[in-house]
Amino acid sequence: AMVETYGSRNHQMHMETPVPVECAPPTVPSGSTMYYPTNGPVAVANPKYVYLDSRKPVTLTYCPNCAQQQVATRTRTKVTGTTWVCVAAGVFIFWPLCWLPFVIKPMKQTNHYCSNCGAKVGRVKPFQ
Repeated sequence: AMVETYGSRNHQMHMETPVPVECAPPTVPSGSTMYYPTNGPVAVANPKYVYLDSRKPVTLTYCPNCAQQQVATRTRTKVTGTTWVCVAAGVFIFWPLCWLPFVIKPMKQTNHYCSNCGAKVGRVKPFQ
C-alpha cells in the first residue's frame, strides 16, 4: 500500500494543472533589431539607410524617413576610430605627416542626411 501511495502521489504531481507565468517580451536595445534564424539565407538590411558610394551629395528618389521624393542629401564628414588608427600608424612610419588622415576624406566617414527632414539616410565608411 505504501508503494501505491507513493506512486499515486507522484502521478498527482505530474497531472496538476500548470500555473500560468507571465513573461515579459525580450528587450532589444534601441537602434538594433532582433533577427530569428531561418532555414534559408538571411539578408540583413536596415531599411532606414540607403547604400551610397559617393562622398558628395546625391539625389535620392525618396527619403526612407520622410518619403519626400527627389530629395538631395547633405553630407558631413567625421573622424572615426579608423582615422585615429591611421594617425597612430603615421606616427611610427613618418611622424611629421601623421596628421594627414585628418584632412584626407577617404580616411574619414561621410554621413548623408536628408535635406528635407535632416535624418541620416546613409554613410560611406573610411576606405570604402
